[in-house]
Amino acid sequence: MTSSFQELQTLPERIFRKVVDDINTGKFQPGTRLPGDRQLAALYGAGRSSMISALRLLQQKGYIERLPMRGTFVCKDVRKVTTEVKLFCPFPERVMLPENVGYPSFIVDTEIMQGVSSDGAEKNFSVIFRHFEDSADPLILRRQTEFIQANCRGVIFIGHQFGHLKELIFQQEIPSIVIAPQFFWNRDRLPSISYDQEKALKHYAAYLAAQGCRTLGLLSMSPPQEADRLDLELRLTIFRKALALHRIEVREYPAMTYSAEPSNVVYEELSRFLEECKTLPDTLCGTHFPTVSVLQRLLCERRSPCRLSAFTGGGIFSLLYPRIPYLRIPFFEMGRVASNTLVNAIRSSSPVTGHIVQPHIWTEEEKIQTGDSSCISNHSSL
Repeated sequence: MTSSFQELQTLPERIFRKVVDDINTGKFQPGTRLPGDRQLAALYGAGRSSMISALRLLQQKGYIERLPMRGTFVCKDVRKVTTEVKLFCPFPERVMLPENVGYPSFIVDTEIMQGVSSDGAEKNFSVIFRHFEDSADPLILRRQTEFIQANCRGVIFIGHQFGHLKELIFQQEIPSIVIAPQFFWNRDRLPSISYDQEKALKHYAAYLAAQGCRTLGLLSMSPPQEADRLDLELRLTIFRKALALHRIEVREYPAMTYSAEPSNVVYEELSRFLEECKTLPDTLCGTHFPTVSVLQRLLCERRSPCRLSAFTGGGIFSLLYPRIPYLRIPFFEMGRVASNTLVNAIRSSSPVTGHIVQPHIWTEEEKIQTGDSSCISNHSSL
């Protein structure tokens, strides 16, 4: 496993890791001058150009500083970078399974958690993911804050839960941030990361119109969790208005039975729907992965000319083949930005302030820039 990982690294990246290890072990002390480029290249068995690239990377990451006419020095405050920062991310469920949290929330939380921890090895931080009871009990809240203060330096919350704990964290000025994939994000007093939901859906409608969509059929599932239902209805309301601006006729079909996976029940319901529907729209749009995946299979079996797209979702839609266009909400990126923002604030002893709105992304095969806060790419044409 280690050798495979090393093979994926470039030579400058491998040199970078070796120099960092030498700084961590005390071979190069804070504030000391490093040997010249050629001497370092010989020391690490590399060419001068690879060594310079590694030094540039070390400078970007805050390990060294290069001073004209003086040389290269280990930063005096390098311990801020080399000391591991521990973060904490609570979740209210005892076991994170689709049947416990609902399929949409499970997919969202999984992608966000992956993003939160993705830069840990490179940026030298770790994340403790742990069950906490979402409680208003003062005794439970006191124990929770004591655990946080004893074991980590910052907290990442996902979504609208833990209202009482968030308020306590805010009062105690513990560095923290909220990742808000739903519209509840602006209810918190803590700094938050979300995405521009309205702008994302307007781009989606414009894209469909540009691809020649004139009639769009919406097939939805009603999630069991109230938060998921409210979030879906908010997004659908924005989407309907955006479609109307492009004169796209919307046909809304009865909600499918909710399922956490592409089940036989979903297959049978969608089969009946296609048989009973006399005239299909030119494009069908599903709101959840189970609906879309089964619908894709049925349309292929029937060799239907009806085109398929997905409403909004995470990276799981990229598993579909043939590829379909879908509006990808950047859950992974939101998690990644949250942890990096928090770690940087902790290391610089500065407060985490403001709401950072992460761009929304269309994921398809060809990447097309569409403005400052979004990017459209195309897996396949509609």
